[in-house]
Order: sequence, then structure tokens, then C-alpha cells
Amino acid sequence: MIQQIFLFAFIWSIGTTTTLPGRQKFDKWLRDKLPALKIEFPAEGLVYDYMYDRNTKTWVSWLETIREY
Repeated sequence: MIQQIFLFAFIWSIGTTTTLPGRQKFDKWLRDKLPALKIEFPAEGLVYDYMYDRNTKTWVSWLETIREY
């Protein structure tokens, strides 16, 4: 679980410092590295679309975490 939490922090600390085209390049670069790290990650969207849920130990769309109002 520490790898996933580190990956989430990495995405939002290093990867967020760019534009949309840069985010798309960062997404591709990072996804190319994930198999070597043995981290399962959803294939849809960008890596920025997900957060790691420590309770379920899965990656979830952060949009699913927002309550309806």
C-alpha cells in the first residue's frame, strides 16, 4: 500500500506542475513505468483522475468521492 500512496503523492506533487499536454505526456510516461513497479492502475482516463482509497486498497475515480448535493 505504501507504493500506491507514494505514487498518488508523486502524481500530484511532480506531475501537476504542467499543462494539459504535459499531463498527457506525464500520464503516458508514468503508465509505461507501472508494470515494472507491479502497480495495478485503471486504464481509463489520466492518472490524475484517480485517488488511492486506503480502506478498499483500490484506485477510485475521485469524482466518485464527491457527495451529491
